[in-house]
Amino acid sequence: MSSILFAVLAGVAATVQNSLNGLMNPHIGAMGTSVVVFLVQALLLPLYQLCVVRRRISFRGVSLACGFSGLIAVIVIGTLGFCVSRMGSAVTTCCSVGGQIMISALIDHFGLFGTARHPFTGRRALGFALILAGVLAINLAGSASGSEAPLGLLILAVLMGCGAVVVRTLNYRASQATGSMIGGGIVNSVSGAIFGVLLFLIPCGFRPDLSGFAGFPPVCYTAGLFGGACLLLNIAAYARQNVFYATIFMLVGQVSAGIAMDVFVFHALSAGKCAGIAVVLCGVLLDKLLTRGE
Repeated sequence: MSSILFAVLAGVAATVQNSLNGLMNPHIGAMGTSVVVFLVQALLLPLYQLCVVRRRISFRGVSLACGFSGLIAVIVIGTLGFCVSRMGSAVTTCCSVGGQIMISALIDHFGLFGTARHPFTGRRALGFALILAGVLAINLAGSASGSEAPLGLLILAVLMGCGAVVVRTLNYRASQATGSMIGGGIVNSVSGAIFGVLLFLIPCGFRPDLSGFAGFPPVCYTAGLFGGACLLLNIAAYARQNVFYATIFMLVGQVSAGIAMDVFVFHALSAGKCAGIAVVLCGVLLDKLLTRGE
């Protein structure tokens, strides 16, 4: 039961983070948003390890691939913030659902990144079909501004959903290598901060315009706090169940929080989008019921 709660809370944290990223994005861009998130995470997680856990971590067994999870995460977080700022939180979240479901099934089926194999079965086809139908309904319902969401942005959100699952899987592998849940989070946060700063500074010739960092609400700086919480909750959930089902429960939290953020923060959620979101959730729950015990 605790693993389900961890996954759902991770989904809530991820959506709140993406929504805050969406508020920052118009002011500082995708890479600036990633810099804020990862610098806060890279500061808080080692501080927590030193002051609260007080246990030394060895990073010798961490693979190079786990180190590059930060680069993937920088791209994912910055791009999702860009999508949220243009399509709204619920639409972006539900578009990424399809990507997350598909890539998590592939990871489990082939045992990618050193995970245990859990073969894909034909029963999941119906659930997948409902999820994709829901995403299509959301697109037809229009974006947060009332116009049709561009197909390119929808595809981008799906691809970022795939990237998010890859990052979470690599973070879990890093936590196994370090023997610490915090260790996996530190690997991701520090590498993400390094790559984020470089990708932010290189395009401007290391002469950035920092004025935009004062243009958004200060609460947006807590995006890194929610990102760190999401990291640790994901690692805890992945330690107790396979990638696919951890992703399923995380998506329940993501979609629920996405609806709430659109209603209370972006003030935009149409009946059509609600119907599409309901279909996505039905697909997720149906897949869980049909594959129970496999």
